[in-house]
Amino acid sequence: MLRLDEAGWPRLTFNQVLLFAHLEPEGVTPAELARRMAMSRQSMQKNLDRLRDLDLVTLRPHPHDRRSSLVNATAGGRRFSREAAQVLDGFERRFEAALGTE
Repeated sequence: MLRLDEAGWPRLTFNQVLLFAHLEPEGVTPAELARRMAMSRQSMQKNLDRLRDLDLVTLRPHPHDRRSSLVNATAGGRRFSREAAQVLDGFERRFEAALGTE
């Protein structure tokens, strides 16, 4: 079973990986991400800073709220998200094979 770091991706925390499931094509605010993931805004910002440093997400000014920004996946972030979904799918197949579908 291929792991993401074996595929050349940086090691990320569970929350950093899960964050990609909450991104939307039009962008989502850091505050909304924090709410959805039941995290503090400070913790969310630390996660976003790491992902931005790795060029997996971008933060751009919110077009309607000057105090906020919108988070989007970069092309690399979208590739990462697809590969992470494939790895998760592989885990699910292994669990089904071992435990059955019921």
